[in-house]
Amino acid sequence: MKYSSALILIGIVLASLSAGCEEAVSPNLGSERPFTLWGVLNAKTGVHSIRVFTIDDELRVLENEPIQATVTSQNLESGETRVWTDSTIALDGGHARHVFWDRFPIAAGESYRIEATSSDGRTSWAEATVPGPIALQVLEPNPQLVNNTEQIVHVVGDPPALPRIDLAYRVVGFLADGTRETVYRLTISYGGRPVKRLEGWDIPIDFAEDYHEIWRSMEDQGVPNDFIELYDLELRVHVGDASWNSPHSDFDPEYLVEPGVFSNVVNGFGYVGAGYVETISWRPPEYLLARAGFDAD
Repeated sequence: MKYSSALILIGIVLASLSAGCEEAVSPNLGSERPFTLWGVLNAKTGVHSIRVFTIDDELRVLENEPIQATVTSQNLESGETRVWTDSTIALDGGHARHVFWDRFPIAAGESYRIEATSSDGRTSWAEATVPGPIALQVLEPNPQLVNNTEQIVHVVGDPPALPRIDLAYRVVGFLADGTRETVYRLTISYGGRPVKRLEGWDIPIDFAEDYHEIWRSMEDQGVPNDFIELYDLELRVHVGDASWNSPHSDFDPEYLVEPGVFSNVVNGFGYVGAGYVETISWRPPEYLLARAGFDAD
């Protein structure tokens, strides 16, 4: 079957292991389901895209060839139906991915059905409801808590799911003698860390913990870091619809790629959701950064 890049890689590995043998490895994965669908209705941009893979009876590398599919979306409240446009993303080696897309505004609370129909009439489909808006607020820490190295980002609203949270750091590592400075970037996952409150969620950002992770990463990469200074940071909170909840505590793509583990597609595999990304950037108090280990002015 053509599930994803991870499964395609498995097919390549199996083929390479069978080289030199009399019989090639050709696992039969037969299914009457026509498609695997991966994608999202984006409430922020209004540009929506779905990757469509045909399900065949064996694993093989996807070729740059036409795909016999028609993809439509239907607003389940208004009944409006739209036909999406097929496009191709070229990969190294001449292989391709088919991405169907469309551009139209969607609003919180609206529900949509996405259908992919094959030339013989078989259909894979999924439904998603657009989540409501949230706001991110950076709360001021209490400076009297002398051992505190945390700052809370409060999520205002009641999002159905927060499938992924990333904190992107940009720091400068430099030597004590000032002979070399290097800008370094590291994104740290905060998935699974939000704490539910009566109103909204709290995301506790631990700058001391992150500082040590940044330090270890820079050491592993051979980046000079006698001192590390924070240049800037950005928190990216992914908001998903109600069914967008991983069976694991975090959104692990290596686990979720397995067929049937995480899927809302009827008569198919994969996931089609609705959501958006909310971001916020700020400068933590210098005393908090100094406590965490960062070089501060």
